[in-house]
Amino acid sequence: MSILSESALFGLPYWFYATLPIVALIGVAASAKVLNFRIISVIYLVLIITPAVSPVSAYVTGAQFFTLQNPGLQSDLYLNSKAILFVILFAGLSTLGMLRPVSFGRSVVLPNTRVKNSTRIMVFLFFFIMFVLFLESGNVITSAYADFKTGASPRFSSVVNQAFNVSAAILIADWTTKQKHRINLFFIILFISFCLLVARRTLALGLLLVLVSIISSGRISMRTYFYVGIGFLLLAAVGTVRGVGLIELLSEGDFRERSLNVYYLPGGASNIYMSLLATIDLREAGGLPGFFEFGPWDWFAGQYEGAFLKRAYYDYNGGFFIVSLVYFHLGVFGILLFGYLLGVLVRKADNKLSRLLEEGHGGWPASVAIGFLLVLPNMVWYHPIGTLKLFAAITFGYILMALFSSGASSVRTRRSR
Repeated sequence: MSILSESALFGLPYWFYATLPIVALIGVAASAKVLNFRIISVIYLVLIITPAVSPVSAYVTGAQFFTLQNPGLQSDLYLNSKAILFVILFAGLSTLGMLRPVSFGRSVVLPNTRVKNSTRIMVFLFFFIMFVLFLESGNVITSAYADFKTGASPRFSSVVNQAFNVSAAILIADWTTKQKHRINLFFIILFISFCLLVARRTLALGLLLVLVSIISSGRISMRTYFYVGIGFLLLAAVGTVRGVGLIELLSEGDFRERSLNVYYLPGGASNIYMSLLATIDLREAGGLPGFFEFGPWDWFAGQYEGAFLKRAYYDYNGGFFIVSLVYFHLGVFGILLFGYLLGVLVRKADNKLSRLLEEGHGGWPASVAIGFLLVLPNMVWYHPIGTLKLFAAITFGYILMALFSSGASSVRTRRSR
């Protein structure tokens, strides 16, 4: 008897749950125009639902597992049915939040913060040099990702990444001429290429989403899905190459992962889904801390939820799904509450991005929207702490620019007298 026909949660056949994510993704694509969803809303829902495709993707491809982690959890139909149901519930509540009428009011455009073309080029070139020097200590052309990650990581990698996100969000949100527009596009493509070279997949995906948004003016069309599809294929290719390095893969035809009968979804989505299985299993075993024993305030002390999975001897190699996160702290209530609230937030960001693409300059709200899209894959699949830091840094950056502009104006006024 096929595993899909076996009984699972509530006595329903397992195929019902396993195919739910596929049906949901088709529904998102088919209803986007009807519901007037734009690029951020659609991509957000795709990122939420995709990890739950892991079980059925392994079955369809004939693989035994969808990751090397926790094979016992992967074969637990009850646990997988519950995890898939939670993902669909979260996505459904987010959709309801997106349908809520949203208005930001007037745009906040701080005075004298527009960036000259020469400054824009210098900043982007500076960060490209910083990427080359500090982002990673190797590349997937000549070596396996694990080889250059096991060595000493570049000391300033996280700082360079965060500073780039802030600068990119501010610079991309400020274009009033075609020349600035072309400069943005050129450097986004350059950074995407480099991120793929060093296997920084979520950063590459965030930049790709920004690129697709600019090209498509934030609107959803078949061309948008084509570009996003190309992006996922690139992520899949990098995932294969980074296992052994491109040169060794081409010279020896080394497909070790296939011999292990494992089928991974692109971008590490299967490992992200595994964090949800482990979290549900640990909660049902009574192994999770109470909300006041460990809460979001502990993130700022460098403590994260994945540590509890490691202590409970689950296989864990990083990444914590946003659905896992809210279930970890608040159970099903967290899925209902934050599914809806994130939907509202995503729709607001979509509105601001659309205004930016129409008007060419959106100030602080547009920068936050660009920054949100840039780190959206990381927020959904890894952890929201980077998103919170980015929003704070963008706000601080605009305050500094406003103060600097105000000081410069005062100096010019005194000189004119």
